[in-house]
Amino acid sequence: SQQLKKMAETYLEKADPMAKYRAGYAEKLAALMANPGSITGVPGYQAGLDAVERKMASQGYLGSGNMMTALAKQGGSFFNDYLQQLMKLAGVNVQTDAGKIQYQGAADSAKLQGESLNRFIYGMSGII
Repeated sequence: SQQLKKMAETYLEKADPMAKYRAGYAEKLAALMANPGSITGVPGYQAGLDAVERKMASQGYLGSGNMMTALAKQGGSFFNDYLQQLMKLAGVNVQTDAGKIQYQGAADSAKLQGESLNRFIYGMSGII
């Protein structure tokens, strides 16, 4: 029984190669939520703002309200994209659907574990 349990755990670990990294991404996600201003230190954030600024300056909008709106939009988009990326890497995939929040990451994980165990048990049935 213990050997079968160990084999199942090993199989599950191999089925989810990102599992060992999820805690690190969850920590980054928690840190970002605790301090949203830390987004300015994420690689690519400043480069995106610089690109928007150069584009707006080339069109004659340097310092205008249009430029400020474009910079705010870029910053917000970058934050949301980075947040979604961290959530997926941490194993959390929250989706809103008609007012409902579905924790898809947990459901996918449970489904994967069930399928893995079924395959493992099926494979073991040929040996026993």
